[in-house]
Amino acid sequence: MSGLSLDFDAEMGEPLGFDQIGELLLCGPQVMMGYLNNPQATGGAINSEA
Repeated sequence: MSGLSLDFDAEMGEPLGFDQIGELLLCGPQVMMGYLNNPQATGGAINSEA
């Protein structure tokens, strides 16, 4: 998908190697705009630095 960024990160924010457990991080305008009528939840869920 155009404009989509995909990364696998460990707890410390470091890139992962093969066969390691971590989080799947997606970034892009098609992922989500925010929680409806809940800016506090949106602020806690969306990382604007990505």
